[in-house]
Amino acid sequence: MTAGVTVDRVLQALRELCPPRYALEGDKTGLQVGQGDRRIERVLATMDLTLAVAEEAVARGVGLVVSHHALIFRPLKDLRTDRFKGRILETLIKNEVAVYVPHTAMDVVAGGMNDHLAASVGLVDPVYLEETGRDGCALIVAEAEDPSGLLSRIHDAGVLDARRLAGRLELVVDARRAHKVAGKLAKLCEAQPMVLPLDAPSTPRGIGRVGRLAQPESL
Repeated sequence: MTAGVTVDRVLQALRELCPPRYALEGDKTGLQVGQGDRRIERVLATMDLTLAVAEEAVARGVGLVVSHHALIFRPLKDLRTDRFKGRILETLIKNEVAVYVPHTAMDVVAGGMNDHLAASVGLVDPVYLEETGRDGCALIVAEAEDPSGLLSRIHDAGVLDARRLAGRLELVVDARRAHKVAGKLAKLCEAQPMVLPLDAPSTPRGIGRVGRLAQPESL
């Protein structure tokens, strides 16, 4: 039996959490080093991929580094291994370590980096600084004797809101994930869920967070 999972399988989960379409225009996100079909057993997360991080990944047997900031942001003019970036890439490629970059997709998404940083400094009622987009919504209606129990078994970033009613569960979901969520529900329900389009847009998403402090603080 082959151990581990493929890089692609890990990236699928990451893309569900932080959809690439959330990234700002011109941002350099995605798989920057490696190949999707390689099997891995360990993942390392970092804010910046320095040489020390690359060497730690090799020492720990890591197969995928998730780096918040891009390792490659501008086109490379050369790949000299006697220079800083070239040494990092040489270390990664020689040891078959893949690199994935979510960057602003992770900043924008609800519960992502911006929200985490806002919470860490104690911001109250934070809102985004700039709207970056909206997604359409769909309504999924599934018959269920235990709506709460059914909801607890649906783990999907596309679910935006839920209503537990007598004999049924109603989910408001990101329209782009509606059929995937409905497919998950179909495996758990006796009847096929209904998918209905909604005219109203979902909650807008945006970059950055601004809020107020619960009490004045010194710098």
